Parts: sequence; structure tokens; C-alpha cells
Amino acid sequence: MALKNDDELAVQIEQANFIMLSLYREYSKRLLQNKYNVYYEKQMQRIKHDMMYLDKQQMVTKARQVYVPILKEMMKEQ
Repeated sequence: MALKNDDELAVQIEQANFIMLSLYREYSKRLLQNKYNVYYEKQMQRIKHDMMYLDKQQMVTKARQVYVPILKEMMKEQ
């Protein structure tokens, strides 16, 4: 039973990492297009900080609740 939960958590962490890195990439693209934008740079720093310092469950939760909606909005704009 614990193995299944560990596998599920591993998949969730992998998905959260993918979401956060995708969002980071989108901010990076926009930063390059606009030459310099403080907002994009700060958001990239926040993602980097979250990936380094949030525990795994917090990272999964934040990716779902915060980063997915932002990424969806950015993708609509394209």
C-alpha cells in the first residue's frame, strides 16, 4: 500500500516539476522578447525558490493551485 502512495507521489512531483519548468521557460521567452522586465525575472526567481525549498507535497499543491492557472493563461495568449 505504501509503495502505491510513493509511486503516486513520485508522479505528482514529476508533473509539478514539469509545470514549474514549463512556466519558467515561458517567462524566460517573454523576458527575452521584452529585453528586461522585472516582473518576469521575479516570477522566475520565485519558481526557482519554490523548487529548491518547498517540501514535495507543498510543491505539488502550489503547482496545481498557483502555477497551472498562470500557465494556462499564458498559453491562451499565444
